[in-house]
Amino acid sequence: MHPRELNGLVIHDQTSATGIGRRDGFLNRIKEAYPNIEVVDVQYANDALKATDNVKAMMQANPDLKAIFASNEGAAIGLAVAIKETGAQIVGVGFDSGKTQKDAIMDGTLLGAITQNPVGIGQCVVDSLVKATKGEELPKNIDTGF
Repeated sequence: MHPRELNGLVIHDQTSATGIGRRDGFLNRIKEAYPNIEVVDVQYANDALKATDNVKAMMQANPDLKAIFASNEGAAIGLAVAIKETGAQIVGVGFDSGKTQKDAIMDGTLLGAITQNPVGIGQCVVDSLVKATKGEELPKNIDTGF
């Protein structure tokens, strides 16, 4: 039997569609595909200061923690700050990609980030708006591909 790997999450909130979707998507995929990975803590913080405190507390309570996923830019920045300030040797991955978060990836503090394509999404919206103003019929749901 493989040893269990312990991981944690910092989710930006408990009520928005993105917070719920990113949390549940992560938890469901871990459970389904990676039975040796155990999520031992889920914290909620939408800003870097609170996320930093939450991550430090999570690491202190779980010294064998291997990785933490942060679900938005604020949470990811807090994760990076906590890793830097504690010197923890854990894998950190975030969602979004602001400058501070990109810098943390470039300096090796965070492993990477899941990033949407706001330019591509915006282009899809504008193209759809133009079609609608020309009277073209649009599908009820439009998948932006991102």
